[in-house]
Amino acid sequence: QDPYAFLAAHLDTHASQTLEIEILPSAFSLPSTASCPFLSDGLSLGLPKRTLVEVFLTARRLLPSSNGTATERHHATRAILLFDPEHLTAANFRKRRLLDLRSYADGLGGHEELLRALVQELAFLSSLLTSPLNRHTKSPTLWYHRYWVLRTFAPHVINTNVRTDQEEVAGGSNVGNAGGVRSRWLSELAVVMRAGDRHPRNYYAWNYARRLFHFLISENSHEAATGPLLLTIDATAQVQQWCFRHPRDISGWSFLAFLLEQHFPRPAPSEEENENVIGLRANAVAETKEWARRFAWEGDSVKWFLRVMRMDLARRGRAQGSMNPKILEEHPVGEFRNPIKLYNRPNVLKLNLGAPVETHQPGHAKLDFGT
Repeated sequence: QDPYAFLAAHLDTHASQTLEIEILPSAFSLPSTASCPFLSDGLSLGLPKRTLVEVFLTARRLLPSSNGTATERHHATRAILLFDPEHLTAANFRKRRLLDLRSYADGLGGHEELLRALVQELAFLSSLLTSPLNRHTKSPTLWYHRYWVLRTFAPHVINTNVRTDQEEVAGGSNVGNAGGVRSRWLSELAVVMRAGDRHPRNYYAWNYARRLFHFLISENSHEAATGPLLLTIDATAQVQQWCFRHPRDISGWSFLAFLLEQHFPRPAPSEEENENVIGLRANAVAETKEWARRFAWEGDSVKWFLRVMRMDLARRGRAQGSMNPKILEEHPVGEFRNPIKLYNRPNVLKLNLGAPVETHQPGHAKLDFGT
């Protein structure tokens, strides 16, 4: 039967779920007794390259056709974007459909169909962005399309807690049923980190996270009171663990530095806020240094991160005139549970990242985090 019909039916069945899609090599051939033109196992989908080309050619004929319905043309965009993630016409068609659904919902006073369409849109994008598809995980068109969906439909996507099944699992242990900005941020961050797993130095994914972070703390998110500190408490720990798993990936370390720079105390902060912020930054740096010592790591990405943190602390300390930038020298992480007290004790903490750091195991090379 028609491969396009098979694929469309499979995608319809899992419209609200995130699939793992893989393009099989051209040399791969299905058994002659196979009843389906592709492989599927639960949420995993394997498409032979020849089958994908046939599906794309069919979808390309359907999209501009005036004979097909809006739903059929919308379904055609899925196959087109699966083959070509930079197909702007298909991406724009999906945007127009969401806008039409919002106009229809506003006129009738019901948003069930729009909310269902948003769940399916985010699930489809997650499938493309987190699958082992080299062009899709770093596609600027797909990442911008996802950002456009969240920005344009923020009251629906954020405040009504629109999430796919996989996003519920990823964010459930941290956010419960609260929903809102924090829940959406952690869900999107999980998508970004998964895309980073698939494609090293995925600057498109991390830049998407930066843009989304700024949007979520802006007035347009309708929950501006959340503030940058709340969004970074959980995110910092998750991103840092991701960096430990990918120590050579400078894009992840760069985003971690970005997070830690966003929530530095404002002028005249409360003592509690000042303590939380300083503790978050101090623990991040201390844990990174401890990790580098334990594994005798000498990668340039880790050196760059620690150097940036040192320079930022010194710059912030001079600007505020109250903070000693010399911190975190050869102290275990546990000593920074209440770092605000340590800042009030001169010469207790000494930071000299230019000096070599001895490793735990003899015979290993020394680490030099200097300039």
